[in-house]
Amino acid sequence: MSGDGSTALVCRDPGDLRNSAEYQLLDVATGRTRAGFSLELCSEIAVDESGRRFVVGTGSWSRSLEVADDGTVGLLPTPFGNPITKASGATLHRELLGSGEELSVLVRAPAGAALLALPGRDEEAVLESMMLSPDGATVVGVNPDGSQVHAATVESDLEDGQWAERPGATRIPESHEITFSPDSTLVADRVTDDRIEIRDVDTLEVTGAAAVAEPDAGVAYWFLDDRTLLVRSGTVLELWEARAERLRIRVDLADLGITGREDWHFGVYRHVEPGHVAVVDGGSVIRVVHLYEAREVPELNLDTGGDVLAVRFDTEGRYLLLARPGDAVWELWQLNPPRRELGPLPTLCRTCTGYETRSFGFPGDGRVLIGMGDTLRVYEPGSPYAVERYFLGGPGQFLGISRDGTTVLFSPGEGYEESPVLVMRLDQPEEWADRLCEVLGHRRITDPERAVTTAELLPEPVCEPS
Repeated sequence: MSGDGSTALVCRDPGDLRNSAEYQLLDVATGRTRAGFSLELCSEIAVDESGRRFVVGTGSWSRSLEVADDGTVGLLPTPFGNPITKASGATLHRELLGSGEELSVLVRAPAGAALLALPGRDEEAVLESMMLSPDGATVVGVNPDGSQVHAATVESDLEDGQWAERPGATRIPESHEITFSPDSTLVADRVTDDRIEIRDVDTLEVTGAAAVAEPDAGVAYWFLDDRTLLVRSGTVLELWEARAERLRIRVDLADLGITGREDWHFGVYRHVEPGHVAVVDGGSVIRVVHLYEAREVPELNLDTGGDVLAVRFDTEGRYLLLARPGDAVWELWQLNPPRRELGPLPTLCRTCTGYETRSFGFPGDGRVLIGMGDTLRVYEPGSPYAVERYFLGGPGQFLGISRDGTTVLFSPGEGYEESPVLVMRLDQPEEWADRLCEVLGHRRITDPERAVTTAELLPEPVCEPS
């Protein structure tokens, strides 16, 4: 019931998980239905004073909604929870607290309670897709209708920064389709099916462009170096000057006898040697091609002893991370002499449902950082166990990791349209501790709180009472 007694929100349980639960907003005075909507299931309900805003659900499943003047019901960004509010036994206080646009929902759990601010409609995501630069300093993204591109430094709010138009754009790139030059000064994204634009990161001015030879043949693109963009469509590789609209080289891998199996993903990746690429064609051998000479380089090929899905070289040219099909997929290889140093490691995310993204970084000295599901893990050559772990409270999308593995762009939940996007510095644990203590009120974590926190906590106190 709304606080003013005018509106009741009720749910009809279909009694069958195959059918949706039906919610109705009823005018108490007349009994008439003001609005209706469907959700996955019936759950607890919290309503504001007027009956316009409400939250349905608790624990790891919740929805924030609003009734418009025309009776339509729209989803709003979901409040960002934590392990306490997502714990088993958590319940909603039935009234939303506050007034107007300043509303909060109170969640009670066995270990305590949390008051979560409700994001308003004006706080919905301003970017549809985004990516972190290799130096970890800048986030570039595209707005939901694809008409503008945006850049902001990680030291500022991501909503700040500068905007530029994308005239004639007909595509909204996925996050992984926003790619930076190695020195983080240029950024490229695909604006139409057959055109990729390159911009200066600082000014967002267009510096060059590249055409897509075969738009329907499986397109990928990335910077071969700070001056050149590589565009792959099918087996055709083209090198375009990043500060002009000029094609430099065109190589068809099929002419070199390199084609992927029909049942296999065909991939081309940056190699440590300048002007070279690594090609995965479905077999055990990672094949290397010298683009400027349009030839395969057999002496640089690497036979890994099993089918390969994807590869990534570290920036020092010492190590290679590769993915294989199946459950034991990740391996770290030393390049000179070639030998496996780590793995095979499992998928690392047994509970992933498919929407989560994953990212990789190389902090140096052969260490590899893998972000997947709800955890970041750091591995060292020769050790099958993670030497560092960062638990992020729940699964989400890893939108980027800086080249040195110190900065992470992460969105908890199913998408950054519903959850905040977080920029996290892994090399500044004191900031994490300071923020935690600020939230806790500079007190010690209680035993009941430790019992429901899914992350492992150190036995010594994080915060001293003050």
